[in-house]
Amino acid sequence: DGPQGPVPVNNLWYSFKFGGIEFFGFSTEHAFENGSPQFEWLSGALKASASDPSVSWRIVFGHRPAYCSTSDYYDCKHAGPTKLRPVLLPLFEEYGVDLFLAGHLHNYERSFPISANGEVLRTSYNFTAARHDDPKAKMGTVHMVVGNAGDNEGLTYTWEEPKPSW
Repeated sequence: DGPQGPVPVNNLWYSFKFGGIEFFGFSTEHAFENGSPQFEWLSGALKASASDPSVSWRIVFGHRPAYCSTSDYYDCKHAGPTKLRPVLLPLFEEYGVDLFLAGHLHNYERSFPISANGEVLRTSYNFTAARHDDPKAKMGTVHMVVGNAGDNEGLTYTWEEPKPSW
């Protein structure tokens, strides 16, 4: 709510196409759990995109990462594993999301393609070769943290050890 009462929620989730890519923006700062209006929108939009032969790539972007390995306890040990992954990863797998872009943390990280259960599906980013080898294989989603600008809190100096398999 704002100073004058309830603030309408709009433009917090949307999609657009650019060539053969469909982008889906959603808010990790508002309700996105199963049954919420945002979840229903994202699920329906991804389902429609998956049946659209003109879309070759699906890219979802939001503020907080589902995977990260810095010393940021809340995001890397709590929010990502317990809030984002259980909701988003099954949708990503079901509807073939290729890439999830997040910021929030002021560093750069990139995962290998990951399944809904957190399994690293391959240690290559060559989706064309993977699809050619087994057209029915799960492709997985690559997760990227691209929040490497605009930080007045200082650089990230500590990372998980040992490095996660993803």
